[in-house]
Amino acid sequence: MSAIAFDVAELRSLAGALPQTRGCDFCVAGVPAWRYPARDVDLGTILCGRLIARPVSRGYWRACSDCSVLIENGDWPGLARRSLRSLNLDLHQSGPGMRVRLLAAFHAAHERFRAARTGSRKAA
Repeated sequence: MSAIAFDVAELRSLAGALPQTRGCDFCVAGVPAWRYPARDVDLGTILCGRLIARPVSRGYWRACSDCSVLIENGDWPGLARRSLRSLNLDLHQSGPGMRVRLLAAFHAAHERFRAARTGSRKAA
């Protein structure tokens, strides 16, 4: 399992832009319309200076209609791009390669979702 590394200053510059609400587990823009059953899954490792985070997803994943279409069509690159766009971040203030690292983090989380998924989607 690989780790995605971020500089503390980079994340600090983005912290105020991150949403505080709980909606779609794939993007922050959508209202959940579907639930995807899944086993609990480790979402990888995020390194930020001396901080090591290992987020874990418990049970099902919630998806808005737009993300669900991408999942059902197997458009994983499109889902990663939608996830990043939904954050509406100004990446001009971050370090070089931030977009690529964020897309890699989303892609890795989505790969773990695919491996942990245990059934068909159900209406939320």
